[in-house]
Amino acid sequence: MDFNNIDRRVIVAAILISVVTIAYIYQITLFSSQQTQVTRIVWERSGGFAGLDETLAMEADGSATLSSHLIGVVEFMLSQNEWETLLNIIEEPNFMRLDTSYGPRSGVADFFSYSVEVTTKTKTYFIEWVDDWASEKTLPDVLKMIEEYILLIIQGDGSGAIEGTIYDNQGESVSGLVVSIVNGSVGYPEIAVLTGDKGFYSLSSVPPGIFTLGVHDDLGNMIEHGYVHVLSGKTTVLNITVNIQVDNGGEEDPTSPEKPVEKGPEGVAVGSRALDFSVVGLEGDTFRLSEHRDEVVIVEFMTTWCGICKLQHVELEKLHEEMSNLTIVTVEIDITLTQDNFITWALEQEYTWLVGHSPEVGWSYRVSGFPTVILVDGEGIIRYRRNLTSFTVLVALVRQYQ
Repeated sequence: MDFNNIDRRVIVAAILISVVTIAYIYQITLFSSQQTQVTRIVWERSGGFAGLDETLAMEADGSATLSSHLIGVVEFMLSQNEWETLLNIIEEPNFMRLDTSYGPRSGVADFFSYSVEVTTKTKTYFIEWVDDWASEKTLPDVLKMIEEYILLIIQGDGSGAIEGTIYDNQGESVSGLVVSIVNGSVGYPEIAVLTGDKGFYSLSSVPPGIFTLGVHDDLGNMIEHGYVHVLSGKTTVLNITVNIQVDNGGEEDPTSPEKPVEKGPEGVAVGSRALDFSVVGLEGDTFRLSEHRDEVVIVEFMTTWCGICKLQHVELEKLHEEMSNLTIVTVEIDITLTQDNFITWALEQEYTWLVGHSPEVGWSYRVSGFPTVILVDGEGIIRYRRNLTSFTVLVALVRQYQ
């Protein structure tokens, strides 16, 4: 037996094991060093149906700044647990090896775009991506985790509330105005309330997020708006001043001749004979305007992504219950929506009147705001055309032109 050869093999094996061990320890130490050297994380989100644009910048000392075109700049402090949890997600080894971009596939719309920039003492990592359902490539789990956790930091979980008072430009509270959420960074509920005797309003069960709050007059026109950041479990106060005169008594007739008549092209403006159109309902039945002479017809133009259109739906439901024989037609006009997707959406809304999808009709009627409500009288003349319209006004209009 050659003990010298055995000794050499043992020595070589020991050296190899030592080298591998040292390399492994070095790799762990190096990555751990990178972990402790993260100095700044900047996350951005933009796009979506709400046209959102927000940035969250977070520093190693826990200070954070949220910038949004909706609410401006909000500064707050992260908890130590929030910062460390975020680091554990971002410092997962595979994060450093990800592609720099995960763009959208063709033919998709209304998705959010995200990016995260991680700065260490030695280098900067930048990755951008889109919503998982819109991504051309499979979205790595670590990006989904970053997206979900940062939204949790911004929004919290559970629900919050909004309350406040509506004032006129003389500082007096205004009652009888509709206050509703009309836009938001997340899905938002169908909430609309009237201001009370002292101009106070309260919206409860609001999901956390950033929202636009609209104040509407009795014709449904939005006369003012404000921006609010709703946090989980908290009530946010938002007072809004509107530029209107206080009503001194007596209800104004919304169809009074003194009101300016809307000007526009023949066939689609108030006072002109309505353009004929047809739309196919969910069950294949066809509505044609010219076949409904001698009766009043209410036509609503809307889109599935329009938040305030949900409020109009509520008002039209009340109208349909009050006047079951009245002909109401809703026309969805989003060009990006397929017929199958429209039908799936519409069935979930449980319409009790005819609803169809026809962007072409929206174009012919030159619809630019949502919702647009049109009243056509028995002679085929357009007598009313405005945006969000309350149940009370709709009933008065129908009775006037029946």
